[in-house]
Amino acid sequence: MKERALVIAITRGAEQEALRNVLISTLRVTLPIPDRKPALGDNVLPPGRSDNGTGQQQTGSKPQSELPSRQSAFGRLGRRLSKPLPERWRGVLFASPALETEKVEGVTWRKHWIVLVWQAWIPFLAVLGLLIVFPFLGKMGDALGSDGMALALPWLVAFVAMAIWLWWEFEDYYNDLYIVTNEKIIDIERKPLGLDYKRREGNLERVQSVDSRRQGFLPALLNYGTVVIRTAAADEGYDFVNVPNPKHVQQVVFQKMDTLRQRKAAQDAAGRQQSVVDTLQVYDELRLSDSQLKMRTW
Repeated sequence: MKERALVIAITRGAEQEALRNVLISTLRVTLPIPDRKPALGDNVLPPGRSDNGTGQQQTGSKPQSELPSRQSAFGRLGRRLSKPLPERWRGVLFASPALETEKVEGVTWRKHWIVLVWQAWIPFLAVLGLLIVFPFLGKMGDALGSDGMALALPWLVAFVAMAIWLWWEFEDYYNDLYIVTNEKIIDIERKPLGLDYKRREGNLERVQSVDSRRQGFLPALLNYGTVVIRTAAADEGYDFVNVPNPKHVQQVVFQKMDTLRQRKAAQDAAGRQQSVVDTLQVYDELRLSDSQLKMRTW
């Protein structure tokens, strides 16, 4: 309660100082501006600062940096190899929502890497096994009593199929995004080749609860889980499934919500101050007009 009272007093003092500066600049008041003093005295420090007994103020921890958007190695390699194709084909084959997040100012998460391992371990081992077997195709053909080149075509078909399967799992993993901007929550789910695309957005100020869940031995060991976000709307909310460090994701959402509330409060305060300034300006014009009219009458 003491910290809350301190924050309210500092906020009111800042609003009064801003209103004073606006009035002086707008009404052209030629009065000396006194030195600014803290609302609760010189010995009171703003919240989030401490001197640690050294007499020097130290700010709190730095805000968490935004996560950059990433693209899979298979996606980058595919885009390089697909340059001879028409632009429309390249857009269908390798379009990724990660490109959209570069235009969105917010924090982006993907699912934990264990999800990618769980999805892609079968085609990965198949591709690795085929690569290991390739130098021994000749010996395998001799053992089977046939030409080694006869096994090259089945090997190539199997390798291409497993490589496509592996590419599909990588692209499917990297195309699922969870984004929290300064005002919105965005959930993107997209299948490769543009076969399925789902994008859900919601207003951050309508969020009512944010819960982080981490159940099981493996999630506790690797620190991943689900963040459940419920809003005031009549929808199912947003579930950030299998994201790394769910507690940190929860804290980021709360920070974004607090920042949005502060920004809205600052906009409302600026609107009230402008209304007061307009009222005083009209009053000042009426007072000057009345004074001029009295002088002419006299």
